[in-house]
Amino acid sequence: MRWSDNPNDACIFWLNGMSGTGKSTIARTVAYVWDKEQRLGTSFFFSRGQGDLALAKRFFTTIAYQLARSQPGLADGIRKAICDEPKILEQRLRDQWEKLILHPLSQPKCQRQSLMLVIDALDECDGEQDTKLILQLLSEAKGLSSVRLQVFITSRPETHICHGFDKLPEAAHRAFVLHGIDATIVSHDIRAFLRHEFHTIRDEEGIQGGWPDEQSLGCLVRKADGLFIYAATICRFIGDKDNDPKERLNLVLEDSTEDGSPTAELDLMYNKILEHAIIRPWSEEWLRIVGSIVILFDSLTDSALAKLLGTKQFKVTKTLKSLSSVLEIQGFRIRLLHPSFRDFLLDNRRCSESQFCISEDKAHEDLAVSSLKLM
Repeated sequence: MRWSDNPNDACIFWLNGMSGTGKSTIARTVAYVWDKEQRLGTSFFFSRGQGDLALAKRFFTTIAYQLARSQPGLADGIRKAICDEPKILEQRLRDQWEKLILHPLSQPKCQRQSLMLVIDALDECDGEQDTKLILQLLSEAKGLSSVRLQVFITSRPETHICHGFDKLPEAAHRAFVLHGIDATIVSHDIRAFLRHEFHTIRDEEGIQGGWPDEQSLGCLVRKADGLFIYAATICRFIGDKDNDPKERLNLVLEDSTEDGSPTAELDLMYNKILEHAIIRPWSEEWLRIVGSIVILFDSLTDSALAKLLGTKQFKVTKTLKSLSSVLEIQGFRIRLLHPSFRDFLLDNRRCSESQFCISEDKAHEDLAVSSLKLM
């Protein structure tokens, strides 16, 4: 990235784009490259519904902890700040920023000329005012003289984030709109991604080369319409080991929509996944399980979720398995693969099948009742 190599450029680079355009993938790639080049200070990937990963008050403390581990020259300064202020974790964001990060970076012991921070999905940080404050504080890194701190941020162009950037000095940040890239370039990249994924599916399923044909591949690229999350989701749906990939590809290809909205094909795909995932004999309980996963503040294990909801664990396990295209178990904890699935389920304008649409208020009420019963 030319921005990261220019010492006179802005200290913040904001990559923004609509949901599903590949921002998190780019953030992980940037962090990987900078780590290999020994330029990465640390990274933070916000994630709503993943406990502390959505909390602004955990942001600077986590950054400081990771910097102390990865940059020995900063460890003493950070350790001293914690010893001087044992309750720093409870202090204001500005105090945490100044004492745990800004001051240690300004000391001569910081032996690096530049450090890179990668912050992904800032729009998933809880608290709009805290999010804007984080941007303001990070922009103060421009004033550091002992080290150049460069911050790579990704997010959706949410109104409060746009306002936050508008209030920063123009010289402090640069912005790039991901969904503004020429469509032919994005389509080429999505086609390359699909080729790679289908090659893997063919190898795993013992399917001969030539599948899918170029016409089918072109149809999938058009359906993706620039959304990498669509391409990634259909590959997980088609490659599900409990189903015939050729039949599943045909299911995807036979669906079409005249809706001109940017997420129309993605919504159609999510509806298709739910149609094949729902377990009819206990559909209401299935939907209750899905609703709780979508709105829980912190992710749970399947056994903990079953206990909370007062249902049998095998029902939770079967629900998770049926939704392997959009959910994953990470360290025994359940998480959404992409926030667009949550957005879809909670929006009755996008989730056209009323049987799948989740009322956020009702889901919270169900969880509250279940919690009281458990107590």
